[in-house]
Amino acid sequence: MESKAHGTPVTYPVARQACSDLGGRPPTWWELDAIRQMSGIEWAAGSGSNQYEWSSTLHDIVSPPKVIALDQAGNYINGDNTNTFRYRCVLQPTDG
Repeated sequence: MESKAHGTPVTYPVARQACSDLGGRPPTWWELDAIRQMSGIEWAAGSGSNQYEWSSTLHDIVSPPKVIALDQAGNYINGDNTNTFRYRCVLQPTDG
């Protein structure tokens, strides 16, 4: 997983496509929560709560779907296609 979130807040479809273009995917809620709890990891734009990052975990299957986003304190919201948050991608390891 990327150790730093991408700097520009985007909608979930844009984040999902950007990760796909890199050969990866957005992290699940559980993966993002594990990263959130690690020391030395930069969260969203730096520090503090109310700085959300996208997960790939659906909360509600409605139109548009609600996707869980977490802040550094572990609070979550159910974002939709109008919300913009930072994101990081889960990528396949590379050799070399």
